[in-house]
Amino acid sequence: MNESYDKLMTIADAARKKSCTRQTIYNAIKTGVLKTAQIGGRTFIVNDEYFQSMPIKKSLEPSLKRSVALLENRIDEAFVCLKRIEASLQDCLLRLKKVEDTVKKVPETKVRYKESR
Repeated sequence: MNESYDKLMTIADAARKKSCTRQTIYNAIKTGVLKTAQIGGRTFIVNDEYFQSMPIKKSLEPSLKRSVALLENRIDEAFVCLKRIEASLQDCLLRLKKVEDTVKKVPETKVRYKESR
């Protein structure tokens, strides 16, 4: 195989090598940070010394922070709902106790049936 082809890699391979997303590689191409080659309508990354030593900022960091913030917000909402449910259950328990106390206070009555003649 020709040595010049060994220096080319796909966008997916470049993303795996740099431990980032393909979108990060596309952004680096768009801003001119990465050298590319077009072959048969496909874009390849030039795997040279510059690529090997180049740090790439991971585009996932902002979205991860946003996801964590959304999750924290949902956890807070769930906590508020659980507090409301707890208060409602305590109210139901108090009402049930009152009913039980009332039942205990009412004397038991016997019903007498008259014999039919």
